[in-house]
Amino acid sequence: MDFFFIAEKWKGEPIIKEPNKCDDMSWFAMTNPPEEILAYVKDVIENYKDGIPFIESGWE
Repeated sequence: MDFFFIAEKWKGEPIIKEPNKCDDMSWFAMTNPPEEILAYVKDVIENYKDGIPFIESGWE
């Protein structure tokens, strides 16, 4: 289960706390995400832009 939040204010730099699970952490504009992005993260961004606050993804 993943939760996504909008940060309106931020202080400091993000830090990777699980390097065995993550090799990069960067800030991107929601209008210009990286080309290599997990499908469910792309779904979250697209749904957010469409005003959809909740989705279920991958449940069969």
